[in-house]
Amino acid sequence: MTKAAKPVQLDRRKFVMGATAGVGAALTVATIGQSDRQARERSDATQPDSGYRLTDHVRNYYRTATV
Repeated sequence: MTKAAKPVQLDRRKFVMGATAGVGAALTVATIGQSDRQARERSDATQPDSGYRLTDHVRNYYRTATV
């Protein structure tokens, strides 16, 4: 003889608490993924391209900064 599974009855309060916890967990995962992506982008941006470049902007600064 097998016993039939008892139907689970959720009241509104338990449902709302469970839904809130699920949404909170989803937001946490999304935030962690976004912050990891931003950290990688920042580390890529801080890598020097090819070193120092003497551009027009830099030349203008040197010209105006001399005393």
